[in-house]
Amino acid sequence: MLNDKGEFLWNSYYQIIMLLLMYLDGGEPLSVSAIVTMALAIGGASYSTGYVLGERVYYAGYTNADYQKNKWLIRAAFAPAFGGLGAIVLLGFENRFYDLVSGKG
Repeated sequence: MLNDKGEFLWNSYYQIIMLLLMYLDGGEPLSVSAIVTMALAIGGASYSTGYVLGERVYYAGYTNADYQKNKWLIRAAFAPAFGGLGAIVLLGFENRFYDLVSGKG
């Protein structure tokens, strides 16, 4: 029901609650392929972040001997810095850093 200004007048509290709850239902569910695509994108971006960090640390002059001395401190810093994705970032970091240090990169 509309008033003379075109505003909707509620007939009951039930209508208000149903309108508000309509947006909390979540809308359309995501398909499995969308969820898998998002997971791969997040994982790939996390690995790439570590990959770039490994390059930057290497080109900044950090040697393998330096890294071996501080390896566990660096590894421990990845968890709070990157949260649950810290292991994936660390994987990219160490893969790239060790490739460059060994001359494979």
